[in-house]
Amino acid sequence: MRKQFALAAIVVTFIVIAFATLSPLSFRPPVIFTVNTDRFLAFAGLVTLVVIAYPRRLRYALIASFVLPAALEMMQALSPTRHADLADVLIKSAGGVIGCFVGLLVVTMGRRIRRRIEQKNSRRRMQLFMATAKTTELAVQSRMIQSIHFSPTDGKLLLRFSDGRDGLFEGVSRAAAEAMATAKSPGQFYLEEFKPRFQRVA
Repeated sequence: MRKQFALAAIVVTFIVIAFATLSPLSFRPPVIFTVNTDRFLAFAGLVTLVVIAYPRRLRYALIASFVLPAALEMMQALSPTRHADLADVLIKSAGGVIGCFVGLLVVTMGRRIRRRIEQKNSRRRMQLFMATAKTTELAVQSRMIQSIHFSPTDGKLLLRFSDGRDGLFEGVSRAAAEAMATAKSPGQFYLEEFKPRFQRVA
């Protein structure tokens, strides 16, 4: 849904830019700030939306920041009331480049915020689990895993790793929990057998 909304915003923004660039002067939208400022902000906004919607296509967005303004300016040569100008291309391209950086900044900040929220929710779920669940601590000897706490009533298992991380899994059977605790290499068992099989919820 978000991607569809972003795509719709990109299409609408591009249509507005194309109309303002290629339409006769009598139909051109009114200037909001200055002509050059409006051009810069229009392409900055367009490319920002593209990068936010498709962050893995940053390279293509950067290329489009130069190709699209040049193509639109060349198309202006076909209009009797408009003319192509290299300065306009440079201004619009600069806006596109800035849009790439702004979009990348928004994406990066968004990921960090989501990660912090997920970590906070994860800690809350683990604290609630330790406070309410009747767990059994299974003895384990591992450099990777510090302790294993298993709740047989609901099949949840809390792993405390040696590096300070925690992992909460659900749908775990007692046999699987004991198999990891008694494995020759519990860390390797976790990576190869346990982690791919059971769902991590926190």
